Amino acid sequence: MKLFKNRPLAVVCTFFISTCAILYTAGLHLRLIVAAILATLFFGAVVAVFLPKGDRVKKIFASLCLFGAFLAPLSQILLFDLPRERALREVGEQRVIFSVESVKHTSEYSSEYGVRVEEIEGDRVSLRSVAVTGFKSELEIGDRVFAKAEITPAGESLLGYVRHSEEDVYIELTVYEENEYLLVERKAYTIRGIFNILRDRVSEFMERTLGEETSALCRGFLLGDKSGIGSEVIRDFRRSGVSHLLSVSGLHVSVILGAIGYLLMKLSLPKKLRCVILSAVALVFLGMTGFSMSASRSVIMTLSVYFTYLLVKESDSITALFLSVAVIILIFPHAVRDVGLALSFLATLGILAAYMPVATFLHRRREKGVRGGIRYLFEKVLFAVLLTFICNSFICIVVWLVFGEISVIGLVSNSILSPASELFIIVAPIACLISGIPLLGDGAVLVTEVFGKNIVFLAELFSRVHGAVISLRYPFAGILIILMSIAIAVMLVIELKRKWTIILPPIATVLAFAICLCSYGLIHRGETVASYESLNENEMIIFTKGYSAAVCDISSGSHSFLEGASETASENKATEISEYIVTHYHKRHIATLERLFRETLMHRIYLPEAQDPEESEILEAILESAELYGVEAKVYRGGERLEVLDGWAAVIFADVDGHRVASVAFSFGEEMALYVGAGEKGSSLPSRAFYESSYLIFGKHGGREVSGYAYSSSFPRLKRVFFADREMASASKIDYGEAEVFAFERRASSFFEIILE
Repeated sequence: MKLFKNRPLAVVCTFFISTCAILYTAGLHLRLIVAAILATLFFGAVVAVFLPKGDRVKKIFASLCLFGAFLAPLSQILLFDLPRERALREVGEQRVIFSVESVKHTSEYSSEYGVRVEEIEGDRVSLRSVAVTGFKSELEIGDRVFAKAEITPAGESLLGYVRHSEEDVYIELTVYEENEYLLVERKAYTIRGIFNILRDRVSEFMERTLGEETSALCRGFLLGDKSGIGSEVIRDFRRSGVSHLLSVSGLHVSVILGAIGYLLMKLSLPKKLRCVILSAVALVFLGMTGFSMSASRSVIMTLSVYFTYLLVKESDSITALFLSVAVIILIFPHAVRDVGLALSFLATLGILAAYMPVATFLHRRREKGVRGGIRYLFEKVLFAVLLTFICNSFICIVVWLVFGEISVIGLVSNSILSPASELFIIVAPIACLISGIPLLGDGAVLVTEVFGKNIVFLAELFSRVHGAVISLRYPFAGILIILMSIAIAVMLVIELKRKWTIILPPIATVLAFAICLCSYGLIHRGETVASYESLNENEMIIFTKGYSAAVCDISSGSHSFLEGASETASENKATEISEYIVTHYHKRHIATLERLFRETLMHRIYLPEAQDPEESEILEAILESAELYGVEAKVYRGGERLEVLDGWAAVIFADVDGHRVASVAFSFGEEMALYVGAGEKGSSLPSRAFYESSYLIFGKHGGREVSGYAYSSSFPRLKRVFFADREMASASKIDYGEAEVFAFERRASSFFEIILE
């Protein structure tokens, strides 16, 4: 295909991007060394250009490539390392002057603002930061403040909680008392602050016009503001393979600018003038999105295409793509670490280098009549599926490395939701603008609301399809994805007689993955993997089978592994939680379980009977949350059989002295795995559970040492015994016969794989 043929600027940008990617984990000293070496080579190449021998064009091209590589560490040093070092030198109690650019959070007890620091101890600076107050503050965008603040590295707030700040925010300001800051000036707006005010007013207008739910979706599509969108909606979009619709990307920019460009064309404006107007509109739109990274890369690429046309009257999309990514990394050096930038770049490259040739090859002239119409519709659907398939093929290596799972339902959902979203992006602003017109405005708003609700409904419907997401954590997946990516890269740079053949490696990979997955399923058919985690008296057992997981949380809830349940399940190739068993109640369960409902696809939750009024309140809150997010909830009694996974059962044995849980038995047919807590003594656990178990897990939950077990009989089915720590193993007096015994270090999180049906 010869991707770089007659594209010297794209080659120079590739050298720059590649060098940045290689050096992004390096420290300041290593970058300085690399910059010095590349600078020496660059100046040597420049000198060689003026020598009489050799091809001067090749020498100039080599010099430019070296300059691109030299610019990579130089830009990171000047724009990232040195400002960061300068900012971190100010850590400590300082007197500062800052201006408020955005309001992030306000409550009765604390407030948080995005600010621009102007002075530190009288020295002029210009640093983006986050200001946190230990009280309710009434600051507004544009306020200029003098304060006595404690400066800490970003993410290390003194108020007791940690946030994940933006990459170019290196310090945070913490103000304890209200009398420690003085409002210097009102409405001292920065450019970012002006756009944030405008953005807030547009958001308020949308909410008044379209209602809370529809306006939240509209802000997500048009402004990249996902703050009003529920986590469950974001989860559904991610599982459906259409999460890109909720961040301002090339799709949104092209639709908005395309609609405006169409109007300008109807006004008979010259193309150059249209490019200038659309460039200005794109920059204003970028400011409205808060200069988000996803919007920045889309707008910069659009501007690259426009400027290329203005300069040479002919645009090259591939050169514009490489140039836009290089410019983004040059302006924002930390962008080289942005997963979204990598996904956007690779997906766009797939569209330009693979989809266009394949679509051209498959396209046929449209026929008239009914047959032609049916064929046209079929071609549209085919091309939509093809586009999604090629984009996923190009981004697959990043998805495998970062997320470990991929949405297969995306081939269908993108074909439906992407066109629907394009219409929504056009219809929503029109509905807002004409909302004041009687009847017509009301009808437009109603259509927009119905449109938005159906988009969310379809995303939820697709996300709940069993097997909608498949894991890429299989051993063979990485090998196939790497081979496919190498094959695509090679085919991009070599000359292909038929450009459409670039689609063959992805097709071959899909077939090979399907064969390997089916073979893996046949070999490991019926296999269930159990993972065990322990930290002090908080423990969790996770059973995974296929793409489903069953979780048993054996903890008080105050320090449980709730947040890590979905991550641990994913490590064992599960992409959804079929059942979640709660064994204790704590107030923290209300918030953590609600978050789990929102962010993870869960089908059923088992809750124990409440034993006092406080537990009843917690139970009611969890039941309401489960109903809200479509999770089936069931209250169980101790000793009741709970259905989990496919044919498995769990039984919770209660302790008779008041402690809620002492042991849990998991069984399938004649196979049984038994968890025994440290407080098992005196529980309702029947002795036969020991003798029928193939696997025993002695945990620490219950607060007492495991001792006093003196069963004289043998354990005919016992295969393995696990202890949460070595002290418990040495205290046990049970004769385990020929079973393997494992003991873990104290305070260590422990994992093991057991149970083959």
